[in-house]
Formats: sequence, structure tokens, C-alpha cells
Amino acid sequence: MVGIDTVFHLAGMLGTHELVVNSMKAVSVNIIGTLNILESAKEVGTKVLFMSKPNCWLNTYTITKVASESFCEMYGKEFGVKYVI
Repeated sequence: MVGIDTVFHLAGMLGTHELVVNSMKAVSVNIIGTLNILESAKEVGTKVLFMSKPNCWLNTYTITKVASESFCEMYGKEFGVKYVI
């Protein structure tokens, strides 16, 4: 991310049933993927635009998005990473 002003984080696994039966992979891709981006942004000072989709469903996708949002907030507070959700 060196030399990058802002990262648009749009990546992730989508789906409903597909993610329910592949929850471990969804956590790896959606949450760990977000942490990888936040760690890199922290190291070089890149801003992060994290795309999320607010909804009230209790499914794997929503759980991973809420967790990723929380990590964005934590990295902002603890490490000064600039982010927008």
C-alpha cells in the first residue's frame, strides 16, 4: 500500500446458504481479509473505505461484516487508522 492514499475494500465472500455451510472460509476471507488490509493501512498510513451492507439478518455474511466493521473502529481508535464505513 505504499504510495496509496485510500484503499476501497470491496472484497469478500457473499451469499446466504453458501456462507452458512462455509462459515470458516467466510471468516477467513471476510474478517481475516479485512484485518490484512487494516494492518497494511496501519503500517503505511493509508485510509480505508470499507463497504458494508447494514441489515438485520442473523447469517454468516452479516456476522462477518459486523465483525469487520468493529475491527475498523478498533484500528481507528487504537492505531489511528483513518477509515469510513
